Amino acid sequence: MPEQIKLNEGRRLFGLNPQGYEDARPDYPLWIFDHLRECGALVDGTPTLEIGAGTGKATRRLLEYGANPLTIVEPDARFAAMLGAAANASPADCRVVHDSFEDVILSDNQFDLI
Repeated sequence: MPEQIKLNEGRRLFGLNPQGYEDARPDYPLWIFDHLRECGALVDGTPTLEIGAGTGKATRRLLEYGANPLTIVEPDARFAAMLGAAANASPADCRVVHDSFEDVILSDNQFDLI
């Protein structure tokens, strides 16, 4: 049986090269965001929570499609730094919380889309 990587070690290894990850990972298909819009789940001013955003491939689309405010929970400090730049560049109310989803404390009932 192969040796399992511990959760914290896996998280550390995953973010070793954030820019390489950004460059290699394909964008999410636009139809996903179009579908969210068509269903009324993502319209201008939708309070949104994004979990584990990585380098922000979906983040940029969520902001473009109207997520506002957008709260991003990202456990890796290296990815969180990249996300902070995207958040600062957006006119939307966007904040990055550097924490794991398992440990983060968020207010109840503040998101319409997760």
